[in-house]
Amino acid sequence: MIRGLALLVVVAGIYGVGFVSAWQWQKGVFAEYREEQALDALVDVAHVMTQRDNLQNRLETLDATHTEDRQAAAEREADLLADVESGRQRLSVLIRQCGSSEAAGTTSVDDGAVRAELDPAHGARVIRITRDGDRAIRALSGLQDYVREVCQANGM
Repeated sequence: MIRGLALLVVVAGIYGVGFVSAWQWQKGVFAEYREEQALDALVDVAHVMTQRDNLQNRLETLDATHTEDRQAAAEREADLLADVESGRQRLSVLIRQCGSSEAAGTTSVDDGAVRAELDPAHGARVIRITRDGDRAIRALSGLQDYVREVCQANGM
């Protein structure tokens, strides 16, 4: 019986040492796994942050370019509008020549286009209408650049 009890104690001791060793080994393996997972997560975060920073830089460049273009166009439009309103710049349109030569039935060679000058107030109105259209085109161009830069570049 004592031999059996001693054998049981030895087996229990070996089992206990094996259990503790296996537990320590598993703990080390799990710690390594957690470290690898944490390192992978940090690498992924760094990659995403780099992509975000690159995209942010591209967007800032795009915005600066469109802002400069918009400001330059606004200055040109304001100068043109001021010149038209003050009479320094005149707008004219082509008109069909109507006159006695057509009524009399004579033929003539059209040597030049006939132009009619617009009143400065109407000219300013035309400038404002085209300015609004130009602004809409610039806004659309900016949106298209944004879509190309952000959405298509990121596979959206």
